[in-house]
Amino acid sequence: GGDWALYIFIAVAVIGLIVWLGYRYRNPWYWVWGLWALLFLLPVLQIIPRINFVNDRYLYIPLVGLAGILAEALWDLKDSKQMRYGAMALVAVCAVTSFMRGTVWASNEVLWEDTVAKNPLNALARNNWAQELQKKGQLDRAVEQYQLVLEYGRQDGTDNLAYNNLANIYSAPESGPLFDLNKSRSL
Repeated sequence: GGDWALYIFIAVAVIGLIVWLGYRYRNPWYWVWGLWALLFLLPVLQIIPRINFVNDRYLYIPLVGLAGILAEALWDLKDSKQMRYGAMALVAVCAVTSFMRGTVWASNEVLWEDTVAKNPLNALARNNWAQELQKKGQLDRAVEQYQLVLEYGRQDGTDNLAYNNLANIYSAPESGPLFDLNKSRSL
């Protein structure tokens, strides 16, 4: 819930910065780079709903526009004392956020758990998290996640993966109390 408010605030702040820089320095390149970023963001802004709406690869081309804005701003402010302080603050913010985000990559389990926490309806991420839990022997938690995949009713193949993985758990004697050949065959 609170994350969206932060993202909206950041987006409004960035747009405000672009407008301010364009007026302040009478530099049309701010508008060009801003339109570049917006134009290439349009396909993923969910104006037309997409199934796979969480993919960071769609940000690569729009980032060229944001990098252009940053380059123009640095050029316009190159002799400014504020630019030096601003650059130091930007490096500090980037370092802290990179470090914070880097903890998510500690393991596949942590990565998929974080993905599911941020996008609970992503069946593929939930299935992948369940597979990691299954590998670690946390079968009760894995079964719970597979059942949630099936509950969401995705017909893109993810449901087949969940059925298969559940059948594997129920058919394995080492699954202990979850071992149930009849249940495995019914899937």
